[in-house]
Amino acid sequence: MVHLPIRQLRPLVLGGCLLASGACEFGGAETPKENPPRPVETTPVVVRPVEVTVDAVGSLTAIQSVDLRTQKPGLVRQLHDLAGGRVLGGDLLLQLDDRQAAAQVKLARANVAEADATLRQNKRAHERMGELRGEGVASEQSGDDALASLEQARAARDVARARLVVAESDLADTTIKAPFSGHLGRWRVDKGAYVQAGEILNRLTDDSTLEVRFSVPERIAGALAVGQEIRLDVSSHPDQRFVGRLAFIEPEIDTGTRSAQAIGTFTNAGRLLRPGQFARVELLLSTRPAGLVVPVGAVRNARDKYYVFVIEGTQAIPREVVLGIRLGEWREILEGLAAGDTVVQNGHTTLDLAVPSTVRRVTLEDTRP
Repeated sequence: MVHLPIRQLRPLVLGGCLLASGACEFGGAETPKENPPRPVETTPVVVRPVEVTVDAVGSLTAIQSVDLRTQKPGLVRQLHDLAGGRVLGGDLLLQLDDRQAAAQVKLARANVAEADATLRQNKRAHERMGELRGEGVASEQSGDDALASLEQARAARDVARARLVVAESDLADTTIKAPFSGHLGRWRVDKGAYVQAGEILNRLTDDSTLEVRFSVPERIAGALAVGQEIRLDVSSHPDQRFVGRLAFIEPEIDTGTRSAQAIGTFTNAGRLLRPGQFARVELLLSTRPAGLVVPVGAVRNARDKYYVFVIEGTQAIPREVVLGIRLGEWREILEGLAAGDTVVQNGHTTLDLAVPSTVRRVTLEDTRP
C-alpha cells in the first residue's frame, strides 16, 4: 500500500468532488416543476325566490267609456259646465229645449185621466146592467151593449197610458244624464246650438279602473290563469310600478300570430294612468320560493353545454349544470348545484373543463396593483 502525503491527498479529494459534481449536473434527471395554483374569485350559491314571468306590451283602455249623443234633434238650453271634471251617475249633463215635449206629456196625462174616468163610469154601468138583468128588467142586448162599452173604455184607457209613456220618453230624450260616474270630456257643442239626433256631443270615461290588453306566445298560454299578478310600467311614471290582476284570457289562439290574447285590470288610484297610454307588462306566472342562483359571470359555455366550477378544498371541480331563467345579473341553476356550494365567479376561463384544477382564492383587492 502506497501512502501519499496529506498535501497531495487534498487536491485529489477536491478533484473527486468536482468530478462527482459534474456527473450530477450532466448525467442526472431534472425534477419536474408543478403548476402554481390559479388565482380565482369565488362566491357562494344564493338561495332566493325566483319569479317566472313573461313580458309583453299593450295599451291602456277604460273599462267604461261612452260617447254622449242625443236621441232627438233640438236646441241646447243647458250644458254641464265642468268639462274635464268628475260627474256622478245620474247627473244632468245636457238639456235640450223641452217645452213641446213637456206639453205633450201634460196632454197625455190628461187623456189618461179622462180615459180612467170613462172606464170607471162604464164599469158602474155594466154592474148596474147586470143587476137589472138579474131582476128581469133589462134585455140581453142591453147587457151586451154595456159590456162592449166597458171593453172599449178599457182599451181607450190602455191607449192613453201608452201614449203617455211615449210622451214621457220623448221628454226624457231632451236630456242627457250620466249613465255612470266618471270624467267628462270637452263639449263639441255650445249652449244655444241646434243639434241633430245621434250627433256625438261629448265623451264620458270612468278611469277609476283601467284594463290593458296584450298577447303572449302560444307556448305560454297554458300557464295563464285568471287572478295572476300583473306589473305595469309606463313612461310617464318611470319610477313607479302599478300592480293589477289578470282578468280575462281569450279561449282561442290567434292563428295569424300564434298568440293568446289576455286582459289585465288595474285600480287607477290618483288617476296616474290614462286611457290610451302605451304600457310594458310583466305577467307573473309562478314563483319558486327557494331557487338557486349564481352570478351570470360564473357560468361557462362550451360545446352547447354549461358549466360552473365548484370549490372543494383547494380544488375547482368542473360541473355541468342546467340553466333556468335570467334575473338581471343573476342566473338560475335548475340542476347541478346545491345550497351551500361555492363556485368560481372570476378566473374560470383559465381552468380545465376536463379535470379539477388547483386554485387559490383571491379577491378583487388582491389583483389590484
